[in-house]
Amino acid sequence: MTLYSLLHPTKLGEFYARLRGPADGGDAWFIQDTWPEGPMATLDVDVEIPAPRFSKVAPDFLQTTSRVILLSPRFVENLEDSFLSDAQLIPARLHLEGAVVDFYAVRILTTRRLVIPEASDFFEIRGIRILRKAVYDQSQYDFAIAHDVEFRDHWAVTDRIVDLVKDRRLNVEVMPAF
Repeated sequence: MTLYSLLHPTKLGEFYARLRGPADGGDAWFIQDTWPEGPMATLDVDVEIPAPRFSKVAPDFLQTTSRVILLSPRFVENLEDSFLSDAQLIPARLHLEGAVVDFYAVRILTTRRLVIPEASDFFEIRGIRILRKAVYDQSQYDFAIAHDVEFRDHWAVTDRIVDLVKDRRLNVEVMPAF
């Protein structure tokens, strides 16, 4: 078995996507898990993609600049309980150039020691150690999606999600996490 990363379709090209509201683009909420009190309303996400290109490509997966995962309603409709026990879905409105589209933001609830620090590559800026290239522990598979307990902006999915993407022909690109 292998751990995987999900990517938006290459045909979509380069784009900028950012949550409206939080100054950190949602990093504290989704990555560091300092969740605000009370229920989460629909999130607004600015996505720098022209509506015609978005409609033509019809992606089922996007990620904001701060690594918040966004899934299409089609992707969500096909999810199994194993994914839903590892993540919370929050309604999101994508504000494209010329249209608004409904999606879901993913708050990953499951944490595992995915990154092997001793085997990974780091660099340092002003005394802060930054992970440049992660090496993943490929022996953990008791989840559908999880983020690393220490390097929380690094996440991976297992074969269960990759099989779902392939079986349902979701417009998502997949690559081994390395």
